[in-house]
Amino acid sequence: MNVETLATEAAHENVLLDPEVFDSADSPADPLALAQLRVGLSDADLAAPAVVLPDFHLKKDKEMPSSIAVATRDTIRPTLTSASLNCGMTLLALDEGRPGESAIRDFYDRVRARYPYPPTYRRDLTSEEVVRCAAEGGDFAVERFELDPAALDRVEEGGRLDVDAYGGVERVRRELPWSVLQLSRIRFGTIGPSNHFVELQEVEEVLDPEAADLLGLERGQVTLQYHGGGGSLPGELGLLFGRRKRYPRAVRVQMAVQKPLYHFGRARSIEELKLRKALYFSGRSPPVERGGPEGERLMLANTMAMNYGFAFRLSTYASLR
Repeated sequence: MNVETLATEAAHENVLLDPEVFDSADSPADPLALAQLRVGLSDADLAAPAVVLPDFHLKKDKEMPSSIAVATRDTIRPTLTSASLNCGMTLLALDEGRPGESAIRDFYDRVRARYPYPPTYRRDLTSEEVVRCAAEGGDFAVERFELDPAALDRVEEGGRLDVDAYGGVERVRRELPWSVLQLSRIRFGTIGPSNHFVELQEVEEVLDPEAADLLGLERGQVTLQYHGGGGSLPGELGLLFGRRKRYPRAVRVQMAVQKPLYHFGRARSIEELKLRKALYFSGRSPPVERGGPEGERLMLANTMAMNYGFAFRLSTYASLR
């Protein structure tokens, strides 16, 4: 390899490390968050420059800033996302006119009754329904909560990622640890704390008429928007594949038992045991080779987490509607 080739590759790597930032003079991207992003990407096998979205922000209990898009070539890097996948928002365009104060109060009284805080430990799903959520995603929610199947046309990926490539529903059933399965039965379809919300809104200004038309929105339109997480299962699976900054004591106690059973109890050789120890028990989160068996396990875990999250938020949609 000659000097010119080396210089070209080095320039290419520098370009990849410079993210594409979507911000504005009125709302500039946080320089400290940008610096942390660049450090986190310094050794990544980037396929393209990372993208910084307009709501880019850094939380103290997260390894990387939120609202980034990153594509890698040959590895999976868990810390480029939250441990709990598929947090998201839903927007409902309503046919009703602007409600009066009593109607608004009544609506929020019912929201508080449906989603009490602190939440209860009521079992909302059976163990088999948790498996179906992880395997079928939105398709399960449509059947279980009697939704119009057309609702899935407006959900990312149709509300379902394919598990067949990783062994199908039978492998989903084998891979879900008992404790994760049981915890995922409770608090299903809730809103949760943090920056999650349920808001009645009114469209005051339309900035993009074409996009608004596609969403069925117009000036004066009353809408309902909510922001919720993906539920228990995504966070549980995320913590099985590496230690994260946000690690409450109750979760540490559970993982002290569950993680060794999940990784070491299923290892088929000494070499596999050593690899899993290095990947998931080192106190850091090294990249996982996408092409190997650990990459397949992690891809399946992420797919199950995403599917459960789709079903979880569609349950919220059904009850709010």
